[in-house]
Amino acid sequence: MSYFLTGLLLFFGVHSLCMLAGEFPFRWKSNYGKASFKFFYSIFSLLGSVLIIFGFGLARESPIILWQFPEEFRYVSAMGMLVSSVLFSAAYVPNNAVKAYFHHPLTLAIQTWALSHLVLTVSLVNAILFGSFLLWSVLLFAVLRRNDRLNRTPYPKGSLSGTILTVVVGACVWALLAFSLHGMLIGIRPLG
Repeated sequence: MSYFLTGLLLFFGVHSLCMLAGEFPFRWKSNYGKASFKFFYSIFSLLGSVLIIFGFGLARESPIILWQFPEEFRYVSAMGMLVSSVLFSAAYVPNNAVKAYFHHPLTLAIQTWALSHLVLTVSLVNAILFGSFLLWSVLLFAVLRRNDRLNRTPYPKGSLSGTILTVVVGACVWALLAFSLHGMLIGIRPLG
């Protein structure tokens, strides 16, 4: 569990720099350049991710069971993951109404992803993983929206074609994960 918790601290620590450290990232970039900031950011993010994955795998070998939901809840989780996939695609598909409305759909995608997994979570390590991602993304979303209001950040209106493409891409990503990749990578087939 120590690898797992260290990985979470590293990952969230580096991903919370802009949220918690105020001017530190901006001073670093101005003193040492964007490239050096990105290098260290990437190294610590990667190290945190590797420790999370490694530690999670170890912790899953001897799980501490917390609760059990009925089998039907997997469909609730699957629908939440469909929403998460559409929000995720909205962060990258240009000119869509989802991004125009929510402003930070990737952060909402992480919230929905975490909540969808907490619906099915039965072990302590799962609860820590998805609960920490949920808490972090809720706080980050609040900070980002506050900054938008303070800076009066404009967001362009989305087009119908961009919105349709967002939904189609999101649905395709969801189907690929639900029916194939999740089983291959994680060992659990959500809808299989």
